[in-house]
Amino acid sequence: MKKVLCILAAALTLTVTCSAAYSPYYTYNYNSDLEAVSSAASYLPSYSIGSGENTHISLKTPSDLEIEGDLCYVADTGNNRIVILDVSQRRPEMVRQISTFTSEQGEDALKQPSGVCVIGNELYVADTENHRLVVFDTEGNFLRIIAQPQIDTWAVDVEYKPSKVGVDGNGRIYVVGLSVTEGIIQLEPDGTFVRFFGSNRVVVDFYELALRFFLSKEAQKMRISFIPVEYSNITVDKDNFVYATCKADTNQVKKLNTSGNNILRTDARTKNVYGDIHYQSANIVDVTVDQSGNLFVLDSRRGKIFQYNELGDLLAIFGGNGTAVGTFTTPTAIDCTEDGRVFVSDSAKNTIAVFEATDFGTLVNEANAKFIKGDYQESMETWKQVLKRNANFDLAYIGMGHAYLQTGDYEQALECYEMGKYKKGYSDAYAEHRTKLLGDAFPWIMTVLLIVVILWFIFRKQIAKIPAKIKAFVDP
Repeated sequence: MKKVLCILAAALTLTVTCSAAYSPYYTYNYNSDLEAVSSAASYLPSYSIGSGENTHISLKTPSDLEIEGDLCYVADTGNNRIVILDVSQRRPEMVRQISTFTSEQGEDALKQPSGVCVIGNELYVADTENHRLVVFDTEGNFLRIIAQPQIDTWAVDVEYKPSKVGVDGNGRIYVVGLSVTEGIIQLEPDGTFVRFFGSNRVVVDFYELALRFFLSKEAQKMRISFIPVEYSNITVDKDNFVYATCKADTNQVKKLNTSGNNILRTDARTKNVYGDIHYQSANIVDVTVDQSGNLFVLDSRRGKIFQYNELGDLLAIFGGNGTAVGTFTTPTAIDCTEDGRVFVSDSAKNTIAVFEATDFGTLVNEANAKFIKGDYQESMETWKQVLKRNANFDLAYIGMGHAYLQTGDYEQALECYEMGKYKKGYSDAYAEHRTKLLGDAFPWIMTVLLIVVILWFIFRKQIAKIPAKIKAFVDP
């Protein structure tokens, strides 16, 4: 009987393990030739808020979320409220909700709020259909209303509808407005308009330009106008950099400094293109930054999340379109906890999917963190473990190449860079290897030259007598 129970227990354990490892989507990455190659899963769905075991949390068209500590602030747009959840456990609990409040004008209410931001002990809400921002403390108490700013420089008459909001450590407010193409609206802490921040360049369609050359002025007026693309979301990191996403084919993600210039690194293999690079351009709707500076970019068109390090290297791809937990219909927002869990809201499924890193993903993140810091030697063993699980992970070869180059093992560095097809690293390692070979050979070369010179001085008199001896032999 005990043997039977042991077999059943083992079978149950195996079933649970297999279930936990199940991926509802195909996992892959790009190699150095920008070809999609199979990859071990870095992140897998753990559970969902609003469905399955967590149907006690009822959401309707969640449009945005932000996580601070153990609390998740959700813009529950369809229910005209902000929901605050304790997500420290697998079964989240509602801490409070904010829908109505008392302001200076009396009883008031939120109307389709679609953006949230927490800074310090203040909660900023983009109260979209009321054309304003509302500020509460994190306990849900009303603080103030930031009304529509006076903007005289608007090129066209645009209805002010704030959809997303971000605030930096100095209290500067950044607002993404619906149909606003001039850029992100920057406000002073009191709500005074400052400028349009990080304005996008106009994207010109040269086919359209050529066509207009043959059209009359009346027909030209009927054609589309060339206007900058609009932003879709923003987040502000601890260093006051503004990360923004926009609806474009390239540069869909930006890291804006205080001057509004994009300083995001794009020198990795996918350059300045985010999402699936071999398909129709992605619709990037949100971005978040984790504790290690990695970017998680959300593509609503394919329901996928793309993880990049701060150099622009693609670390992982997960998610997809579908009905299973971990797949999406209309994903809207993304954020992550300090312990590495990733939360993604879906306005069509009325859920928030929660992902956790697999053993493979944890190894990649650990090795990458050391790699970014320049601790190549410390990352060596971790990269080796990554390659045992996924021999296609080119970044591991590059990391190991850096480690070997640092220790002067240039032959191993050349081999690793070749495996990772990293041309710059291979060139650097080859130059160092050539210099080392010349340095090693230099004493021998000098020794041979010295011997030749000595022999020359010893035998030069004998050599000088050779012509006379030849003449005496021929003509005695």
